[in-house]
Amino acid sequence: MILRPDQKVANLRIITEAQQEQTIITPIADNGAREIQKIVCPATAGATQADYFVIENQAGTSFAVWIDIDAAGVQPTGAAYVAADVKITGSIATGDTAPQVAAKLKAIMDLDVNFVDAVITIDVATLIITQDLMGNVIAPARHNAGDLGNGSFVVSTFLEGNASNLQNKYFLIRSPTTTYSPWFNVNGEGVNPAGGGTALAVALVAGDSLALVASKLNTVLDNHAAFVSVVDAITSVISCTNAVIGEALNATVGTSGFTIYTGVQGAAMIYSAGMSPAALTNTPSLIAALS
Repeated sequence: MILRPDQKVANLRIITEAQQEQTIITPIADNGAREIQKIVCPATAGATQADYFVIENQAGTSFAVWIDIDAAGVQPTGAAYVAADVKITGSIATGDTAPQVAAKLKAIMDLDVNFVDAVITIDVATLIITQDLMGNVIAPARHNAGDLGNGSFVVSTFLEGNASNLQNKYFLIRSPTTTYSPWFNVNGEGVNPAGGGTALAVALVAGDSLALVASKLNTVLDNHAAFVSVVDAITSVISCTNAVIGEALNATVGTSGFTIYTGVQGAAMIYSAGMSPAALTNTPSLIAALS
């Protein structure tokens, strides 16, 4: 504030309260999922030589796994087998139970250096194949040796994969001096979208609920020196307040799909033009001479 020598001196009066900007954020849940497929294996007694199944990974690589009983079989001739990118021989023996067949096939697939981007677990006689990456893949298929029938495997998609709706999405939130860009990295598959300002990565897991997304985002915001943030445990609505007083540009939704609005507009402290001599004594920095 600059006072001219001829300006009237009155009482110092605050006409605007100092405020920290408060932003209200309502996030959404993540719908990403890794595809899970099931292959029910037969006992050797219920299988036919060279029965096989075909699965794919996220990269589109196809894997055909066929059963070779007592090392006496020959590779299938069916078109689906011939077209497969990777062919895996599953050696089993006469008398193997269904769980034994499943265990042998898992071991063989796990050891094949070309079998990538999926994890196999076993439930009794069922191979449970979980993709490493989110998203939908081609459904598994079963065949006999010449593709003239279904063969002895039973295949299904247990959980369809889905791309995350929050992967690499961001919004913008501001302090009086800096723009921040919180963005979401789901399953570690994300890449900073460079939405603007200082990036704040929020790590999510595919399929995180609304409450989990809100909690993880709130933690990132509250742990940053620029903000004090709390989340409502019932509604999952986040109230993020700037740590310092002053006006800031309003937050914007960016690509997040969230609902975001300004709860309290930030403001600096503003004084009226008149000042008392006492006030001038207490705050000499408010006086400047005009030349």
